[in-house]
Amino acid sequence: MREQRVASLIADEFPGEWGDQDAGDGLREAFVLRATNFIDGGLDYSSGARRFIPSIKVARKRLQRGDLILEAAGGGPGVPVGRVARFDPPDDRLYVVSNFFRTLRPATGTDPRFTHHLLDHLYRQPKIWEVQQQTTGIINLKVRDYLQIRVPVPPLEEQRRIAEILDTIDETIQATERVIAKL
Repeated sequence: MREQRVASLIADEFPGEWGDQDAGDGLREAFVLRATNFIDGGLDYSSGARRFIPSIKVARKRLQRGDLILEAAGGGPGVPVGRVARFDPPDDRLYVVSNFFRTLRPATGTDPRFTHHLLDHLYRQPKIWEVQQQTTGIINLKVRDYLQIRVPVPPLEEQRRIAEILDTIDETIQATERVIAKL
């Protein structure tokens, strides 16, 4: 296993888009995912904000299955910014992330599920505090510094096995939580 920068796992990264409230020429309907869509274990797609985004921006910023969504602004007292979720939509609506987030498109030769688990683990480590910056009451992630953090990266086949195990554990936990909620 070798250590690599987070950036080596990412083919592309770009900021989100908020768009307009009203439809207009050259605008496409999109559902914008924001902080309220983050839930334990993933994303809630049911409450994405319906907005209208310029077509040229949609071409660049439309989320693709497997993309990672990185919280770049938010957090709060004792709560760092930098949560991450994997985009795995239940439908074929057009989604983008809000301007408080960054889209991370995993590089070819990496397993997006593994990268998601790795970045989720990074969020829970003390090191995440080193890439925080507070301005005007909002905590911002220093994205350039975040992408330079070194993380252990196994070969692709091992990434796949690790992701499969962690996904199974997550699914078991979620199923158990649903049973507990019913009781």
